[in-house]
Amino acid sequence: NEEGQVSFTIKVKGDYPVKSKNLTLKVDARIESPTVPPPLNIGKTVNFGTVETKVNGRLAMEAGAYFRDAAAKVVNSGPFPPRVGVPTNFTVHWDLMNFGTDLSEVEIRAKLGDKVSFIGKVKNSAGSDLQFDPATREIVWRIGELPAGAGALGQIPQAIFQVEATPGTSYLGQYMPLLGPTEVKAKDNFTGLDLRSSLPPLTTRLEKDSTVGPSDGLVRQ
Repeated sequence: NEEGQVSFTIKVKGDYPVKSKNLTLKVDARIESPTVPPPLNIGKTVNFGTVETKVNGRLAMEAGAYFRDAAAKVVNSGPFPPRVGVPTNFTVHWDLMNFGTDLSEVEIRAKLGDKVSFIGKVKNSAGSDLQFDPATREIVWRIGELPAGAGALGQIPQAIFQVEATPGTSYLGQYMPLLGPTEVKAKDNFTGLDLRSSLPPLTTRLEKDSTVGPSDGLVRQ
């Protein structure tokens, strides 16, 4: 007439094959006891249990700002290194990759930095157009549906847009913020869960631009 518990853990892989979709982890358990309570006339008691766990998909995103952007065939104007009171153009890239499950309600948004303006869209390879909300100063990319493997198998869903930054004296000797944190959200159609992630702000440091050195993005007089 006693009760007890048995606990166990199973380490699973951190990544799965890119082509895999809608994965489920399944564990079968069996318990036996040679002690049989009366009035049962059997040699042992046996029971079974099964646990199934759906695996979430993963939406990966990269964001980068560029001054020299040959890949997008854009020639940005203005001085670089940036100068106080003088506008300089930059292009921002948003690249997506989706693994494991189909997604819906995919949305990416970020707020422009101080003294940064939205010039317009350069490229958009998935979903609806980029939108700029002047009231909130947010750039929003509503993609909607994104199938499993998008970006990993085939063309990368990508949005490229151009901004213009005019540094004030408060940024002298510093990197100027171009874009606030990029917020990503989506609904996993397989598990029903909401997926959310965030990328750090983008500045004139331009880490993704291979033509730019660490000090090149500092604002000059």
